[in-house]
Amino acid sequence: SHRARLLMTTGYDGTQSTINKMTMTRVVCKNTMDAALFDKSKAVVRTTHSAYFNPTAVGEQLAKLAQSIEAYKKFGDAMVQVHMSEQQVKDMFAELLNMKEDDKESTRKVNQFNDLVNAYNDTIKEGTEPGTQWCALNAVTRYVDHTRQTRDTNGAGEAESRFLSAQFTSGASMKRKAVELLTSDKRLQELLTA
Repeated sequence: SHRARLLMTTGYDGTQSTINKMTMTRVVCKNTMDAALFDKSKAVVRTTHSAYFNPTAVGEQLAKLAQSIEAYKKFGDAMVQVHMSEQQVKDMFAELLNMKEDDKESTRKVNQFNDLVNAYNDTIKEGTEPGTQWCALNAVTRYVDHTRQTRDTNGAGEAESRFLSAQFTSGASMKRKAVELLTSDKRLQELLTA
């Protein structure tokens, strides 16, 4: 399961602002710190060392961050309640990959589909409830973040190219499309508006 964490970091030499932000990343080293800070879409509370520290203002800003985490939690909790049959999960994966009937002969598409199914099974092995939208979404993010092949377009290596894809380009688009497919389900919409 995802846990919301408050990341607080600073550069003690005065060259970096004190940064406070909500993250799902458990920061334990430089790599995970970079991952937590890399996502620019999340709200961040920054305090420069030259500025007057106003604890009331920072507290209000942190409260807004906590509200965004509550919205994310509500979304995830609703997805856990919407069950999908094994066939519905496979149909969603096929739609995600834009698989047509003649694509079943395409080695590339079949391999991608099988990788998604394997990611789904791995997600279940790690304890996510099977047969839920939440499990299907986690399988897609696992596939995009860890399995999906990417081209090393900037010479930085496959791992960095995969990370950039997962955050900004085709991988991010695939995750967004998965959310769109799942949220089009009326059962989920009813839970979110209740």
